[in-house]
Amino acid sequence: IQLVLTVLFLLKMFKLDNSSYPKTDEGLKLLVEKKYFEDGKLPKDAWGNDFIYIATEDTFDLISFGSDKKENTKDDIYLSKCTK
Repeated sequence: IQLVLTVLFLLKMFKLDNSSYPKTDEGLKLLVEKKYFEDGKLPKDAWGNDFIYIATEDTFDLISFGSDKKENTKDDIYLSKCTK
């Protein structure tokens, strides 16, 4: 959970600095390029996989495919569903 909160915070900082979130195709890689992550590495979910980042016009979602590493299964975790 702490890692997700860190990514969430850094995305919000990015928006403050740049007036928008990264586009979907830029993703979290842009935060690495702009040195928002101290270690210079893309964060991984609890199962060692990259987070999926999807941007919309004014917000974003972070997705983990969970322990089975497959899309559209019951263990998928969507940040947008956790914060409502």
